This record gives sequence, structure tokens and C-alpha cells, in this order.
Amino acid sequence: MKINCHVDSSIKDEYAEIWVRKMTLKLADLLEYLNNNEQALWCNYDNELVPVHYRDIFSIQTADHGLEVATAAQILII
Repeated sequence: MKINCHVDSSIKDEYAEIWVRKMTLKLADLLEYLNNNEQALWCNYDNELVPVHYRDIFSIQTADHGLEVATAAQILII
């Protein structure tokens, strides 16, 4: 599956579009997860994008390769 993420600070409302051949249980679970109202930062960890909930963040600091987001369990990159 090809995935594109575009960041544009000038847009008024955020939105996402997903085009698939058929709905699967995993995709339905993902859509339900994305539609919940819990705020999170999407960070890179082990070559995957993972959500980091705001309540779990201890610190955010700049680094040569982006921002480092620290939680009690790990340091991630955004």
C-alpha cells in the first residue's frame, strides 16, 4: 500500500482520504482508532509511525534529525 502524508499549515480543516479495494477488519479498526478524539503526536519508532498520546510525553526537544519526544518507556522522533 502506498501512503502519503502532506503537512500544510495553511489548511483550515485537517482531513484524510483512504482509497482501498475492500474494507477489512484491520482497516475498520484503524479508522475507528483514528476517529477517536484522543490527541497524539505521530512519531517514528523502529521505522514505523506510532501515535504518542500527549498525556505520555515527558519532554520534547530539538535534535539534528528533528524533534525527540520522550516518554517513560522510549525516545521517538518526529
